[in-house]
Amino acid sequence: MTFFSLIDVIRQYCTDNSISFIYGNDAYANALSGNSIIANQLILVADFSCKPTLAGGRIVTVTYSGVIMLGSKCETATINNIEVSTESSLSETPIEKYDNRLKLLTTSLMTILCDLTCQNEIEVSDIDIKFDLNKFDLNADFVAATITITH
Repeated sequence: MTFFSLIDVIRQYCTDNSISFIYGNDAYANALSGNSIIANQLILVADFSCKPTLAGGRIVTVTYSGVIMLGSKCETATINNIEVSTESSLSETPIEKYDNRLKLLTTSLMTILCDLTCQNEIEVSDIDIKFDLNKFDLNADFVAATITITH
């Protein structure tokens, strides 16, 4: 990974793994979230600022701070040989959201971050994870991590 290419790296990871990628703040992500989301598709939203560190007239590190969120609107699972579909809605309770998608989304987001660190010589620190329920007009559920990434 080169300096200032974090967004390119995340976008390519999403493309390679059939994850819908949206870059930008919540208002921008909301405007785009309904356009291309396919049922059962994961959605990754990222919004970062960056801070380069210079030494001897050269960039030695770039530190990104921001939010990376992984979410889904609905999913299908097989339970006792029966296919069950759930969809995020306002009537679903927080524990139902946790059972249906948030627990898996948390594990998946951590896997994505681990993959990105291993493949791109970056370090992830200061992870603070929260659940964002019924986000955007799409009413999707997200696991949102406020993180710092250093390259």
